[in-house]
Amino acid sequence: MSLCLRGEAIIVFLKPQRRKRWLLKISLCALVLLVGALPFTPAHDYQRAASLLLRMNDPGHPTRLSEFGVYPVNETILKIETPSGSLRARLYTPQGVAQPSGIVLVHGIHHLGIEEPRLISFSHAFAQSGVTVLTPEVSELADYRVDPQSIQAIGEAAHFLRQKLNRDSVGVMGLSFAGGLALLAAGDPRYSHDIGFVVAVGAHHDLARVSRFLITDQIELPDGSVKSLAAHQYGALVLVYSHLEDFFAPADQPAARDALKLWLWESFDAARAQEGRLTPAAKSSCSRFLPRDI
Repeated sequence: MSLCLRGEAIIVFLKPQRRKRWLLKISLCALVLLVGALPFTPAHDYQRAASLLLRMNDPGHPTRLSEFGVYPVNETILKIETPSGSLRARLYTPQGVAQPSGIVLVHGIHHLGIEEPRLISFSHAFAQSGVTVLTPEVSELADYRVDPQSIQAIGEAAHFLRQKLNRDSVGVMGLSFAGGLALLAAGDPRYSHDIGFVVAVGAHHDLARVSRFLITDQIELPDGSVKSLAAHQYGALVLVYSHLEDFFAPADQPAARDALKLWLWESFDAARAQEGRLTPAAKSSCSRFLPRDI
């Protein structure tokens, strides 16, 4: 190696075999200096976000980064009293955080509701980052129904959490159909001051448009045109289950409800057994929505 001074600059001449190692060292030093020059808060926030993503992706195999900024979490089951009755919920509280922010995490359409293992894992990981998480049991969604009553449940959960944390507002994250309901709750004058923001994950924009697509496999595009696209069968099952009166005669509705619910619960053999109670016309109607390859 040789050095050559030109003014205030130092030019380094390296033999080819040592050049790669030298450049690697310089690059690493530059990276360290760059990270050190960043404001503390953004860099800290990025590390916390990366830690959360790693914990959600593989909770059973912690790494040094996934354990960054992790708080112990206390989980409790509680009942929230609302004008329409008691609302069951689970609260995830980070320990050692003086004034945590809060978020209401609303489950999607699934019969396990707040007991769904993926929801529990996600809520716990989120709370480990220092955020209080409340998961309310929305009975309509747990029964595979999209119902306006759920708006009140979401709003009351946000009101409860805001008061409990003594915050100006809390956030709401809604999964799947709960995302659209969360947006409606935020727009409701009764709860608009409780909800500071909404994160809608996989939410619907127009429920009527989505419903038509699930039944017809025809999707209306923003420019007014219509495109043929196979809808996911799960969505069609949910829609039919929540509107049995539009697809089955009154005498067939109890058996159709049982059969469709069992399909949604992935109890396929039991679902086929329930289909035997249906009239031939109802069986034909039911076969339009039930998969045959399971």
